[in-house]
Amino acid sequence: MEASVSKILRYGTEEERSVIYTPLDPLEDLSNQLAGLRSEEYVRSVLVEKHSIPEDEVAEVTLLVGHHAINAVGFLQQAYAGPPELCFLPIYYAVLSLSKIYVLCGFGVEELRKNSHHGAHFSMEQPSDPLDHVIEMRSDFGVFQSFFRVLTNQKPEWEKIDVATLLLLVPSTEFELERVLGKSPALCDLGIHIEEPDAGTFRLKVEIYMRHGTPSPPSELEVLKSCKLTREDSTPSRDTYVGEVAEGANLHDVTPRLLQGIRRELLYFRPAPFFANIITSTPARVDFAVPEDIPLWLLFFWLSNLVRYSPEVLSSLQATKLWPILLTLRKHAVLRFLVLFWSFFHQTTFGIKPGTM
Repeated sequence: MEASVSKILRYGTEEERSVIYTPLDPLEDLSNQLAGLRSEEYVRSVLVEKHSIPEDEVAEVTLLVGHHAINAVGFLQQAYAGPPELCFLPIYYAVLSLSKIYVLCGFGVEELRKNSHHGAHFSMEQPSDPLDHVIEMRSDFGVFQSFFRVLTNQKPEWEKIDVATLLLLVPSTEFELERVLGKSPALCDLGIHIEEPDAGTFRLKVEIYMRHGTPSPPSELEVLKSCKLTREDSTPSRDTYVGEVAEGANLHDVTPRLLQGIRRELLYFRPAPFFANIITSTPARVDFAVPEDIPLWLLFFWLSNLVRYSPEVLSSLQATKLWPILLTLRKHAVLRFLVLFWSFFHQTTFGIKPGTM
């Protein structure tokens, strides 16, 4: 007997995910929902229930969440009211404002006050090829380092990263990356399930799919490295692995044990061909294994610096093959970041679907 159990997502399971149905443009709808975070009563309830903010701190955190959310909405409105090539400056500040809410939810007001600057640096002395541009981490702390710790419970272990590596980790530009640059994303699609082969016994079942060559073995995927998995089945498009059996009264009882060591923040979510049906991916074939939110933050930081300090470089970019990919970042990647933020804030994996229920 095989129980019908759900795929494991970054937040919860597939049955626990939520879908936002909207007849509006998804960016417009999510911006409207962000503006709703000005509601102190609503935000307070989420902070207490989902993030366990203490009663003596929740009032101040609530006010600051509202301020940063309204700032983010205003910056997004600015981004799409002007020329496309200048949008990346307000987009970055919208992303920065939302990342400050991550910090408030994770570490509170004092952490944000002590680390209110960006936390990253971009030197104007860069190679001529924009793919080789490098973003450096500040040695002192900033918003980025706190944001990274909220997502991973770790400090960044690298001092710099190049644009080419970051672009390979953005699922929302996958089509343009292959069509324009002829490059494959450094991602591997997979599904992590918990199945019940017999009553009272449970195990992990992992399906790793082929998208860009041979499916990667678990040992090459940071999200699965600590799992003891044995290959059970293989097809031309998918390898299936299973873990050791664990006994328990029910699924809820064994889930923490079976998922111990899996870095769920490394699960990337993106819509399947049927909108809001979630495909899960994870970084593969790269040493830079980070949550999906991180390359988005860093890419918008890089582009904002070009807008501010290197208009000549920004102008030259528009004549290169890279420009169609950057224009995709302008809306698709922004929507991804908003969905990721909304999922984090509510600790529930969200999807977007057009129309009404």
